Amino acid sequence: MSNPSVAAQTPINLQWSAQGNIADTAWISLVPGDTPRGDISRNDSSALVSRRIGQERSGTMAFTAPDKPGRYELRFNDPTSKRELASVALTVQEAKRADPASAAPIAATTANLPPAKPVPATAPSATASTTPYGSILPLAGVWQVNFHNWTGTLNIGTDGSAVLRLGSKEEVLTNLGYKTTGEVTFTRLLSGNKHRQVYTGLVSGNTAKGTFDCTTTGKGQPWNMTRSGGASTVKAATPSAQNTDSAVKAVASALPSGWQPITLGYLQFALPAGWKHKTESETWVEKLHIYWQGNFDSPENGLTCGVVTNYNKAKAEMAGGSNTTVAGISVYRNSDGDSDTLLFPAKSGTQGVMLMFYSGSKSASVKEAILKTIQVK
Repeated sequence: MSNPSVAAQTPINLQWSAQGNIADTAWISLVPGDTPRGDISRNDSSALVSRRIGQERSGTMAFTAPDKPGRYELRFNDPTSKRELASVALTVQEAKRADPASAAPIAATTANLPPAKPVPATAPSATASTTPYGSILPLAGVWQVNFHNWTGTLNIGTDGSAVLRLGSKEEVLTNLGYKTTGEVTFTRLLSGNKHRQVYTGLVSGNTAKGTFDCTTTGKGQPWNMTRSGGASTVKAATPSAQNTDSAVKAVASALPSGWQPITLGYLQFALPAGWKHKTESETWVEKLHIYWQGNFDSPENGLTCGVVTNYNKAKAEMAGGSNTTVAGISVYRNSDGDSDTLLFPAKSGTQGVMLMFYSGSKSASVKEAILKTIQVK
């Protein structure tokens, strides 16, 4: 569709399909129309909101039109080829607001790519939320919610899951997105997925508020929520759970203002909320997490971490280190110039936890502040 027009703050339903060897970490971003073309890192940093495609290779992806009129583009970004594979332009108008139920969907495709590898024809899990591109770790935790006088709890996991409980009913929220500027968005499906509520707002520390548009009850309805505990506070109802929850809440309340709690293996720690995050696949860790401050190619500070699959092998490759004590346990440490690597011992089988700090700014103050937040579960 050539340059469709939509009204400000109305839903955009993007029909998309991908062909070729596309990574699950590919994403679609909504960017201002004057964002330079072809640079996926620029598409990421300029994005108003982004959505990760996951294992899907076609479908409909929901966005909300910006509140500022102007020209925008939806761009399909592939991290494997580092290319922008497709885009569609749209114009946001301030005038007549479109009816979301009758709005025509926008279509995008990567049809000119090489043939795709076979993808199993399985439906997405009904209990899994859509994981957008970018980190939702700043939102991880248990939130007390008030959705226009409907109250309950929302548990956001470090894996991108978002489970809402209103009364005795549990439901999964989708399209959870977060930007380091504090903008948050998510979607609640209603009535067997026939209707929906699209939530947008701003997060400030442990509080968030905004408005949501509903296809049945109208637009601009208020919502707010307050974080009451870390992501690990949702546990089975056992006699010891209450004490564990209290401990997690105490840790969360002791974090520096604006920091995000993180759980990695048996460790809990925190990082400044403004740090960016991405993951990569490596054979020696379950998943490699990379956090950084500033530019990725020359960060001011950074942390690379993961749950190592073989503690003894990882330690052998860190020759020249020595033991030190962190969070009350003995840790193997190897410092080399700007980098400082901590290898926490295996607690289950052969798995340990590795934290590798980078201080490009030559200042260790941020690293020391992070070390003070480490807790052993």
